[in-house]
Amino acid sequence: MPIVQRGDALTVLFTRRAGHLRTHAGQVSFPGGAIDAGDADAIAAALRETEEETGILPADVEPFGFLDGFDTVSGFHVFPVTGFVRGGYLSRMHEAEVEEIFEVPLEFLLAPANLRRERIDWRGRARTIFAFEWEGRRIWGATAAMLKNLIDRLERSA
Repeated sequence: MPIVQRGDALTVLFTRRAGHLRTHAGQVSFPGGAIDAGDADAIAAALRETEEETGILPADVEPFGFLDGFDTVSGFHVFPVTGFVRGGYLSRMHEAEVEEIFEVPLEFLLAPANLRRERIDWRGRARTIFAFEWEGRRIWGATAAMLKNLIDRLERSA
């Protein structure tokens, strides 16, 4: 979960996955992917995947922690790594994997009125999910659940 310093404000960086991908095509997500054999740990994997997908260099990211692990309905187990990204980063979108890179103000994501609970049908079963809408982009499912985990942690520490 890349958090970017923009002056006195913070934003959260997202990608929109390429429409032709086998899983989660066209969905909004955080940069990320599988831990490879050459990765020392989840942080190394997150930095590598962030660079591969967005071009943001590991030197421009300061990891600072983890959110709760998350099992997706599509069978992935996610270890969300949080990190501060220097505001002057240069992005170089990997177009085979990513259609768009964008940022959303953290203040918007923290506002209770912007977090919605929705019911969806997943393989014949009703599920409740979280969702945000930002400038025509839908942030939902696992990505929104990770944001909700961040919100809950921030509220507990306040």
